[in-house]
Amino acid sequence: MESKQKKRVIIDRRELISDALRQSMQYKVSLSLHMYDPYEELKVVGIVNNVSTLHGRFRVDDDWFNIEDIEDIVVEDTNKI
Repeated sequence: MESKQKKRVIIDRRELISDALRQSMQYKVSLSLHMYDPYEELKVVGIVNNVSTLHGRFRVDDDWFNIEDIEDIVVEDTNKI
């Protein structure tokens, strides 16, 4: 009997980012976001206050950032999720 090998499911990175931003807003979980910047290392730490999918950006405190600039996300407090 020949067994068929299953293919790995590839999860879209954008979906993971979107979920992390939404969970930060919903559960007030702090995130550490490593952002693209051509000149320096940029790290944003805090709770996401707002996400504008129409404009492709999110807000932490009073500052807006482009979602496409997110290079990595670390959840600071996993006990709340």
